[in-house]
Amino acid sequence: MSVSLRLGRELPVYLAVVVGVVVLVLVGSVGKVAFYLEALERSGVVYALPLAAVVGLLVTLAYPRSSLFALAFLLPFNFVGGVWGSSLPVLVAKMGVNLLTAAALLAALVAPAAQRRWLLGTRLGLALLGWLAATIVAAIIGLLSASNPEYWIRESGWMLLFLAAIPYGTLLRDRRDIVRLLWSLCAGVALLQGYAFWTLVTGTRYERADAWEGGATFFRAPYSCVNLLALYLAVAVFLHGSSQRRLSSRTSILLLGGIAALGGGLLASMVRSLWLTGAIGLAAVVLRGPRDPRTAKALVGLAGGALLALLVVAGVDRLSPSSSHNWTAGAVTFLADLGSSRSTSRVTREIEWGHAVDVWLKSPVVGLGWGYSYPLVTYGAVTGAPVTDTFYIHNSYLNVLAKTGLFGLAAFVLVLWSTIATANEIAGSPAATLFERNVATACFAAMIALALLTSVAPVLTSGDPAAYCGMLIGIVVALRRSHLAQPAVAQR
Repeated sequence: MSVSLRLGRELPVYLAVVVGVVVLVLVGSVGKVAFYLEALERSGVVYALPLAAVVGLLVTLAYPRSSLFALAFLLPFNFVGGVWGSSLPVLVAKMGVNLLTAAALLAALVAPAAQRRWLLGTRLGLALLGWLAATIVAAIIGLLSASNPEYWIRESGWMLLFLAAIPYGTLLRDRRDIVRLLWSLCAGVALLQGYAFWTLVTGTRYERADAWEGGATFFRAPYSCVNLLALYLAVAVFLHGSSQRRLSSRTSILLLGGIAALGGGLLASMVRSLWLTGAIGLAAVVLRGPRDPRTAKALVGLAGGALLALLVVAGVDRLSPSSSHNWTAGAVTFLADLGSSRSTSRVTREIEWGHAVDVWLKSPVVGLGWGYSYPLVTYGAVTGAPVTDTFYIHNSYLNVLAKTGLFGLAAFVLVLWSTIATANEIAGSPAATLFERNVATACFAAMIALALLTSVAPVLTSGDPAAYCGMLIGIVVALRRSHLAQPAVAQR
């Protein structure tokens, strides 16, 4: 290999290191970033970071897909309905998401150019580039105009996690890589679900001011939108496997048990938006699935799994000394409150919508950039906790509209729609293998649920789920590449 060619391939590594050092120096004294660095310094971990960085760089270059699998394992732990906490392992894991995304992106940049050809050669790749361009423009605008540097750093950092789509779409080569990725993700989901049930039994409960009849017994068990992907995958495997008689009795029982556990975890989350969008995603899996007598029998089994999920959450809830022993009635009342014109969740979101439109009108085309602060909403703080972060709202679409303008919103919607459409094409292709059909169906439903959930919760504009969305995009790209490489043999 010539010196010039080697330098050309290694140049992204050198540039990434330089940029990383500069960014750390610039943001190290700002708010949340300083909090993380101080915690590492107190523990002594900070002094091991240089060695860890060197080892991590060598591992990334030697095993470029390792960071993808590690990131997939961590992603379930940024959940709706719970908090990470502030212990040292949690802080390291939080920073690990960002570092693993950066490492994976670096591995993708030094990969052969042919592996990145999908970015310019597919509809989904072009849609992703358009959205990333809008994100970077909004980061530049926010840097120049945001009044609070901490808000700009946090929101820009979250949105740049969409870059995870590039390494996932570039480095996942075939079915074997996708299987390893899914096993890593499901391991994280299983660990989170076990932890969630434990917190349901041992966690401190409180009283809500809105439509909760259980007194001081309200509790939200952690549950991630990533868990929904595992749930949809289990349902898809059960339906398609039953249709083609590919499942043994033992496998069927294990799948139904997993579905019941994940369904019970969904109910225990006590997040109504997750309940509704999760149910819509399940409907998408069923509608995208096969239609025959064996599938009808499988649907009866799924109905039994849904009932078992309800019994699971009610049973686990009863183990808590603070339980009302009537979880179902309280949950029904809590869900019905969404229809009330005085619902706290409904009213506060309507106030936020008005603020977002007012901000958008100030700069309709390109927006006011990441980090722009909205007016404070104090109506109906059911837990009494003050609202301190005013740079995001619960509707990601309106937040994107306000911060990136019409151009950004169009790019955002296009990349979500392109992912859904591509997954649907693979799932419905007569030439798709059973594996491709299962995974594509799960991704199709997961992206639909995510696209709906982010309209009522800040899922894709606050925190790590942006990287999860990037992972979904990358899996769909890898599936499409694997699907096109397969011979046209249906139902293989």
